Amino acid sequence: MKKYDFKVGDLVTLKDYCKNSGRMAMVTRILPDYLERIDIIYLDESKEETRKMGRALTTNVIPWEERSND
Repeated sequence: MKKYDFKVGDLVTLKDYCKNSGRMAMVTRILPDYLERIDIIYLDESKEETRKMGRALTTNVIPWEERSND
């Protein structure tokens, strides 16, 4: 399994088996390594006030450029 080194501001999406896969998100916070999680905000809402935030396991997140375009 490929390991990514995410930074705040990176554009990401969740892997295909995740509930919100395919949605564009931005990394907003990197949690300590032992937690293996990052905070993200979904960017597919048009109004900034309605954008949803989330937390994801780093093993379930991939860079936006590496998503499958099926």
